[in-house]
Amino acid sequence: MFSFILLSGAKVNFQDAQQCSPLTLACRKNHAQVARYLISKGAKLYKSILHDFYDNKEIGTMLLKSGASLNFIGDNGSTILHKACRAGNVDLVEGILSQLTYSNLILPRRLIKLFSGRGKHLKFFGRCQIRVNSMDEQKRTPLHLACEAGHHKIVQRLLHCKAQVGNPFISS
Repeated sequence: MFSFILLSGAKVNFQDAQQCSPLTLACRKNHAQVARYLISKGAKLYKSILHDFYDNKEIGTMLLKSGASLNFIGDNGSTILHKACRAGNVDLVEGILSQLTYSNLILPRRLIKLFSGRGKHLKFFGRCQIRVNSMDEQKRTPLHLACEAGHHKIVQRLLHCKAQVGNPFISS
């Protein structure tokens, strides 16, 4: 059905009066197969799309695998990793962490520029802003949020990725 509609000239990135695209609507209604099809036909993955569907296991993972941005920072300074950890979306957390090979490594920008092109990991690190120990505006890390929500598997995975247990900005 969608093939016919698109072949008839429908625009895959058309937005309605509420600024919703067909991809957004498919994701909202949990139609992963339709969303996948729209992406294959050129639907744009807007910058904050993972932030909008972080709590949906199937949709969130599909969007991540389709190349959705990890760099969007929400209103309260939260990253997609913060949101997925709070929601308990283990598959999405795993997908994010698998893309953050050097998530705890902090390098000056000039070093990243110097080494870009000499290895895909450094090159990728230069584009990705998420770190395992990043803090939102309330000085909470993804580990804090996973602990607070009782998501044991996510806590274990974050600790395995060198998430810091202590936070120097929060008094005991």
